[in-house]
Amino acid sequence: TDQEDDGRVTVQADEKTGKLRISYQLLNASTHFFDIVSKAHSVVLLGGTMKPIEDFVQHLLPAVAPEKISTLSVDHVIADDRILPVTLSEGPSGQIFDF
Repeated sequence: TDQEDDGRVTVQADEKTGKLRISYQLLNASTHFFDIVSKAHSVVLLGGTMKPIEDFVQHLLPAVAPEKISTLSVDHVIADDRILPVTLSEGPSGQIFDF
């Protein structure tokens, strides 16, 4: 289990069916991530939009000495004419997305 401040439980009711949806969102991964970092020889974090990287380092790697952290940042590697941004308003079942 997590400390109270580490996550949030949300309950949403579907107005049409009356069904409840309960979800949990972990807001502070540093406690769990520390277990991985403390046991691993190396940890590689890869991702898209990870800037500012200092936020990730501060929250996920606070116990790691700065001289042991290496970063690499590169420009966008996919040509602009190969990108098609698309937005979806509903899922395959027809359910409307409500973010």
